[in-house]
Amino acid sequence: RSLLALPPLARFLNAYLTGLNELRRCLLPGAFPSIRLVHSKLIADAKMALQANERAALTPGLRGEATKLREAAAKMKAEFDKCVEPYMQISLEVALGSFDYAIAEADKARAEAEKKAAVLAAEKARVEAEERAKAEAEELAARLKAEAETVAAEAAIAQMKVEEEEHSVEERESTDM
Repeated sequence: RSLLALPPLARFLNAYLTGLNELRRCLLPGAFPSIRLVHSKLIADAKMALQANERAALTPGLRGEATKLREAAAKMKAEFDKCVEPYMQISLEVALGSFDYAIAEADKARAEAEKKAAVLAAEKARVEAEERAKAEAEELAARLKAEAETVAAEAAIAQMKVEEEEHSVEERESTDM
């Protein structure tokens, strides 16, 4: 689906897959090493073309929709590395009848996905623990503040009682005299 947003890469991949379909009709086992070599060269050439495109988009003085061109060039290069190249490799091996390779790659991808999921789950748990600790600390701080205000109010009341007592003692002393 990500290729739908990048028509040049989608057309490139479509042409590659069409070529593999044609190749399967006349495939000879002795040609596998040559085909893999040509595949590697095609990947290298595509990467160089994408890099040259990105460099051209980054040149100063580009006018008009330069920002969009730069974003598109970077996105195409990243999508090629992340999606197109691995898919081309798996497609080649499947077209050559090397299903073991495809299964191994799928297992590797599944293991990588599980590893990423575990890392994300651990990160989520850490963030939740930090949020709980922060909430508990805020609750404790609010409770301590309330207790401090209560103690301060009791101290003020006690001070007022002492002053009132002193005042009443002074009044008694002054009336006794």
